[in-house]
Amino acid sequence: MRFEGRPSWRLSVSDGGDLDLLLWVRDALRLVVPSDDVPPRCEPGTPDRSALVPAGERDAAASRWYGWWCSALAFEAAGRTEEPPSGEDAFLGWVRARSVARDGVGAPPAFSALGDVRVLRDAVARLFPEAHRTLAAREAGRAMALHRREAADDRRALAADVARSHGVGTGDVRGAVLVVAVAGPWWRVAAPGVVVCSASAYVDDAAFAAQVVRAAFESGLRA
Repeated sequence: MRFEGRPSWRLSVSDGGDLDLLLWVRDALRLVVPSDDVPPRCEPGTPDRSALVPAGERDAAASRWYGWWCSALAFEAAGRTEEPPSGEDAFLGWVRARSVARDGVGAPPAFSALGDVRVLRDAVARLFPEAHRTLAAREAGRAMALHRREAADDRRALAADVARSHGVGTGDVRGAVLVVAVAGPWWRVAAPGVVVCSASAYVDDAAFAAQVVRAAFESGLRA
């Protein structure tokens, strides 16, 4: 995660945490989740592991995956907007609470929160080692690409423009961007001040990146 502009304004840009894992699992299992607020297919694609979910249980698995996605997205968004408390004891308590909340969403390696749809939990637990290896191999390259994007853009000017447009000080302009490895120029507001978007479009398209950052700033102000 990178932070810029303190103390007057703030933008964090980071990968999506566990979100890439969820998307990889969805695509590997070939689950169909027809919702406008769910990202498109992973980029690059995934191997076909659809045999892990029998035909008669695919709808239930897809529905539970969608609930998992919504909870995981809310968890990751909160982690980019919450201010950790000061003081060692308070901070450690906050970290423990975040860990408990992550387990409640559905965290590796057991994914016990998915136990209400056992076929999905078992498939995800079986796929986790493969997914983890695949996604870990991509992290360094994506971090470098995000660094190049942030170095190339003038976020300070964008933050100042948003502040002027909304009649606020630049200190009120805060935002976060979560990038996930999916195809196309896709983005959605995940929570006030937080946008989730496709990594390749964010890195390669300056106009798209500016649109995403503006949406993050403005959604935070509207809240």
